[in-house]
Amino acid sequence: MARKERGRGSTKMAAFIPFYDWLTKHKTLRTPVGDLARSVLKDEKFPRDLTTLDAFLEYMRASAHASTESIAKARVTWRAFEKGR
Repeated sequence: MARKERGRGSTKMAAFIPFYDWLTKHKTLRTPVGDLARSVLKDEKFPRDLTTLDAFLEYMRASAHASTESIAKARVTWRAFEKGR
């Protein structure tokens, strides 16, 4: 029974790793997640302690380079993070 509990708890990476750390591990992907990861790594002001999608989107919208496409990538990326991919 302890094995089930351990397995169930490990299904969501988001609960164990900060968003920034998770995102930067995906910098080599040729996907919207990888694109965003590479952009974030270049952004010295990117907050490393984001805990909500709203805070992430707020930061993205305040960026001088905010676009409809970058906001869409942010949403897709956050959903992937929440699913623990």
